[in-house]
Amino acid sequence: MPLLELTGLTIDYERAGTGRTTAMLVHGNYATRRWWQPILERVPSGLTIYAPTLRGFGRTRGARPARTVHELAQDLRELARGLALRRFHLVGHSLGGAVALQYALSWPETLTGVSLVAPAPNDGLASMRSRNDLLGHVMRWCDPGFVMSRLTLTTGIQLARMTGAYRPAIARALAQMMPSIDPAAIDFPALLDDAVAIDDQVLLDVYEALRKWDVAALLPRVQVPVRILAGRRDPLVALDSVEALARALPRARLDVWDDVGHSPQLECPTEFASWLAAAHETPFHRLRALVRRFIAQLRSRFGRRALRA
Repeated sequence: MPLLELTGLTIDYERAGTGRTTAMLVHGNYATRRWWQPILERVPSGLTIYAPTLRGFGRTRGARPARTVHELAQDLRELARGLALRRFHLVGHSLGGAVALQYALSWPETLTGVSLVAPAPNDGLASMRSRNDLLGHVMRWCDPGFVMSRLTLTTGIQLARMTGAYRPAIARALAQMMPSIDPAAIDFPALLDDAVAIDDQVLLDVYEALRKWDVAALLPRVQVPVRILAGRRDPLVALDSVEALARALPRARLDVWDDVGHSPQLECPTEFASWLAAAHETPFHRLRALVRRFIAQLRSRFGRRALRA
């Protein structure tokens, strides 16, 4: 896969499709561009897709770590410049949803629209930390912003790696993110390899970046069209937080899929590709499709010869 060499940054990405409309797909935490592979194999007609890997994940490396969501968004801006993308549709999954939303706040003039898939909360993880389940308890206790907490987290991860418990734990966590899928239907071992290979400090930096990322008051400024997709079986991002995000964005539409968890692009890739095709459509695309359907109906009713006459 190609690598784009920029000043102080090397970005691994994949390209698929040959359409006139461009979309950039951004993965989530514990992931790489590989999470978009089923969509890269099902590129909707009319689209060209770029799927980059974020800094610190996979083969993407920077001269320094990315410790804020804005820095990760800045990397996407540099990628767009390096690929000479003037305007494109930005799609973000989970952590990538936060990065995509931050990009829309910073460089809206370069976007035709945004799609958020099970997006990370925009409130500094407050909604997750307030949960009454085990996840909420752990997140309240774990604060990598404090030295001792970060040291404890690092030690715990290292101990899990040394004892062989880390890989099985990550495998269980990833499987929970895609409850409606048969792991045999995707390259689950490769996804697991990518997740296990991520440096511990990168994971802690990402968590701290999300904990500090609170843009709730800025959401009315997002004037580009936003389409949001949530799964009702998502164990990580609560539906009420996604609904609140949709209400706060001026031009947002929320779609909820009942039998889907946190990873619809892996759980039902064919349906997701169709959703993506509809999400990037502009009024021009919809008008053109309407005209084509009208002409097809006329030809069916009157015949090609009558239409030409």
